[in-house]
Amino acid sequence: MAFQTNLVQSNLTITISPEEAKEIEAEAELSKAKVREMFAKYRPNQNNGDADTGGSVSESVQQKFANYLPDSAKGENRSA
Repeated sequence: MAFQTNLVQSNLTITISPEEAKEIEAEAELSKAKVREMFAKYRPNQNNGDADTGGSVSESVQQKFANYLPDSAKGENRSA
């Protein structure tokens, strides 16, 4: 049995001043706030999973499957 191990290591060090770090964080905060807002809109009722979804989920499921009937309930025989 032959075993082969490939290892690639690339070390990079970036040094910035505390002032630069604060500038970067301040700039990033705008993006972080937008992302938090998008998540709040996307998942308005997210918590421990025990919250009422306001009926939106069950309504969409009802709409999606309103006309669904299994073949056996339709009286169709697909074996022919």
